[in-house]
Amino acid sequence: MSLELPPHHREEIEAKVTALLLGELTAEEAEAVRRQIAQDAELGRLHQRLQKTLEFVREMAATPVEEAPAPRAPLKLSEGRREQLLAHFKTVKMAETAPGRTKWRRWALQIAAAAVLALVVTLGM
Repeated sequence: MSLELPPHHREEIEAKVTALLLGELTAEEAEAVRRQIAQDAELGRLHQRLQKTLEFVREMAATPVEEAPAPRAPLKLSEGRREQLLAHFKTVKMAETAPGRTKWRRWALQIAAAAVLALVVTLGM
């Protein structure tokens, strides 16, 4: 049975469940919270999730942390290689075209323009 409670009251109960798990409640308060958990299935699920989370946190706190490896010297390119890369990235290469293709494109463009002009003149009369 899940009770519909105002959000602020629900948050207070959830805080008490957390306090119960952390052992921060008096015996009377703890018993009252346990009764609420027994009556409310949703609160029971919250209790189980928080209990698992607390177990994980305690486990992680008990596990020794491995020391981070000593920092290595930063990687650095030699001056010659660095200059070579900079020169490569600064250079913009022009697209190479065959000399005959440029003339053919210009000629095709002129033919197309003449055809459009002829069509406009024909339709305009």
